[in-house]
Amino acid sequence: MPQQTLDQLYAWLRTRLAHKAYAEIGPVPPLDLAFFKHGALNLPYVIAVTNTAHTSNTPTEIFQRVEQWLQQLHGHTGAACPLFVYHSAPPITTIEEIEQIGGYVTAGAHDLHTGRHWLKNHLGWEDEVYGA
Repeated sequence: MPQQTLDQLYAWLRTRLAHKAYAEIGPVPPLDLAFFKHGALNLPYVIAVTNTAHTSNTPTEIFQRVEQWLQQLHGHTGAACPLFVYHSAPPITTIEEIEQIGGYVTAGAHDLHTGRHWLKNHLGWEDEVYGA
């Protein structure tokens, strides 16, 4: 993915996820975007996106602030994918921290400057968000 502005990334995500049957829903702070769908076997899936430029919190702290909200959406059977957006490549320690957010969650990071992303394909999340 090429370099993008935040608005371009958000427009791309809206279009891409709408084509994959996600509905955009109202996010809770500090999230900027949130999407929901009933996927395979009617299980609930949530994708939540936040612009890290507007907060001094770590990814873990951001996740802790929205964890209960995500859990209410996907219940005990679904899954969630928080996506942390950076305006330049985050340090490897930040990527490692994001990758440690686990359980029913597969978290990732996106660098607007290079267009690079870090998102494991656990439960198919990389394909869901970025794949064909």
